[in-house]
Amino acid sequence: MIDERRRFKRVKALLTGSISFISGSTKPLALSVTCLDLSPEGALISLNYPLTEGTMLSLSLVMPDGLLSVKAEVMRCEPSRSGSKQWAGLRFITITESDRRRIMRYVFEEDARLAI
Repeated sequence: MIDERRRFKRVKALLTGSISFISGSTKPLALSVTCLDLSPEGALISLNYPLTEGTMLSLSLVMPDGLLSVKAEVMRCEPSRSGSKQWAGLRFITITESDRRRIMRYVFEEDARLAI
């Protein structure tokens, strides 16, 4: 039996965005990312730079209805299957209820679109 810890549905996504590091980082100020999947609780992003678990960052994603900005924590980071990118699993730490609802709508609409 699979231990499913997620409370919300997650869908595949191809959204562009960026991350910036919160407080005292010697890492680059901002990095371009691609969101590979999304839920109201978190996201899987692809980027060219390895991240450390526990790193706190700001994530901005270009959603169909406008820009989404949240604070997130890196839960895991590993090389992509091809090895050319890094995949990072993020958990949203600070997100407004209206932004959470926007993501829920996006997930519902994408899930319905993909089911056709």
